[in-house]
Amino acid sequence: MAQSNDARAGRARSDAWSELLDLRDEIAEIVSARSDRLHAASRAQTEAFAEQMKDILHDAAETLKQDEQRLEELVAERPLPALAAAFAVGLVVGLALRAPR
Repeated sequence: MAQSNDARAGRARSDAWSELLDLRDEIAEIVSARSDRLHAASRAQTEAFAEQMKDILHDAAETLKQDEQRLEELVAERPLPALAAAFAVGLVVGLALRAPR
């Protein structure tokens, strides 16, 4: 009778251990699937963000080119006032950097 109790206890431990291992495997599958979904979602968001940034940078570059052309035209039309403005800006920056703090 003692042996049959020991045998039953051993089977119960074995069954419990087997269930724990199965549960561990199920949890690992669930976590892995969730991780894959999160990875895919974050990759999609990152790619969308990169596209938006490319568009913004392209627009900024175009705006800068247009501003540069307008500035060149303005300087070509009025060289003396442009030279005077550049001198004034340089003077203000020089004084600001030289001033004691």
